[in-house]
Amino acid sequence: MERVTVVVDRQRRIYLPRKFNEKVGGKFFILKLGNEIRLVPVPRDPAKNLGEIGGKLPKKSIKQLKKDILAEAQKGV
Repeated sequence: MERVTVVVDRQRRIYLPRKFNEKVGGKFFILKLGNEIRLVPVPRDPAKNLGEIGGKLPKKSIKQLKKDILAEAQKGV
């Protein structure tokens, strides 16, 4: 993981170093997670990304996937 310190200007803008912006593009989702703020790049081709993610899912039925997700969620409670 690479860390870089950035500054918020008077108009509340954050400027990313060029090397980060060139790798991920110019649009981000902003997520507030507890005391953290994360920038998540918006995919350039969302349909392609969904296809790639879907291809990594285990070969299970939707019903079994839901059951597994529920079991995992209940472990955290």
